[in-house]
Amino acid sequence: MKISKFNKILKLIPKELALKYKAVPIAEEGDSLVIAMADPLDVMVIDEIRLRTGKKVKPVYVSENEIEDAIESYYITVNEDFKKNLEDNTEIKLEISNENDAVSAEQISIISLVNSILSEAVRENASDIHLEPGKRDVRVRFRIDGLLREKMTFPITSHSSVASRIKIMAGMDIAEKRLPQDGRIQQIIQNREIDIRVSSLPTMYGEKIVMRLLDRSTRLLKLGELGFSENTLASFEHLIRHPYGMILVTGPTGSGKTTTLYAALNEINSPSKNIVTIEDPVEYVLTGINQISINQKAGLNFSVGLRAILRQDPDVIMIGEIRDTETAKIAVRAANTGHLVFSTLHTNDAPGALTRLLDMGVEPYLVATTVIGVVAQRLTRSY
Repeated sequence: MKISKFNKILKLIPKELALKYKAVPIAEEGDSLVIAMADPLDVMVIDEIRLRTGKKVKPVYVSENEIEDAIESYYITVNEDFKKNLEDNTEIKLEISNENDAVSAEQISIISLVNSILSEAVRENASDIHLEPGKRDVRVRFRIDGLLREKMTFPITSHSSVASRIKIMAGMDIAEKRLPQDGRIQQIIQNREIDIRVSSLPTMYGEKIVMRLLDRSTRLLKLGELGFSENTLASFEHLIRHPYGMILVTGPTGSGKTTTLYAALNEINSPSKNIVTIEDPVEYVLTGINQISINQKAGLNFSVGLRAILRQDPDVIMIGEIRDTETAKIAVRAANTGHLVFSTLHTNDAPGALTRLLDMGVEPYLVATTVIGVVAQRLTRSY
């Protein structure tokens, strides 16, 4: 039995009619359709279903409450752009032998739903997926070109199963629902290697799940392809060829700061330079560059990793993000002792980066002598 089989049975009776008739299709036996009904003696409803589906009807009794629960569990609401991918998702197929009844139709539907959401997000080049539980429904939104766009909703009764499915894929603790968690999924979707960072956050109606999608098969851009103006590009290329100092790239989440830093490192990479990066996580593998991925569980954070890097005779250091005072002070000290340091900060503009360093406790004279350039950037929306 394939994932799509149960969805095809459901399509024989739309949700509106299922609610009206209090009837749900549950199986197909040859030219007959097994229908769960609150009133299996209702001849008019049986005739209506038979005429609509062109199949014989085998009614079975199920209580009205169970019928309503089944409708809410199995039928989902999607917008027009999402329907085709959800109904015809062949990205990941689940085969179940006839002897094994351990996986229920509801579990099949949940797996299909999660796979379809991921596949559709990759198809639309979304950077993030948001699953937001409400009182009755769970809203699914994609961030595309910097804007969140609602794609579908599904019943709140299915949210726990969907969240558990995602947490299992991400190696997270499915029993822990009271604390925020982070995880990671690596999967081939639509012949593309996708790295997914998963974050869960307890809210009033359940865990909100946010997934950041990173396409590792995407070609790295060169500096000249980033969209800088001619003068800005010339200034930036001059900055990255300094032998020492700190260069900061600022902007909101998802504005392409890491892409800019990768392009800069590729530009200055040469056999005569020892370039080391510390990131959370490593987003793209750069040839000829030593890259370290943060591992909080093992005690490897930015400050610990940065201290180790300084003992590795580096010429250029890239820090994924300056998050705390200790990392800021070590980075400034490195830039002040003959190393070229690249990093990112979350500020709204370039002057705000200097204020942020001061707020972190870095002495003003050190900021003045080490920071040689700050780039503030935003993504331009494409239409």
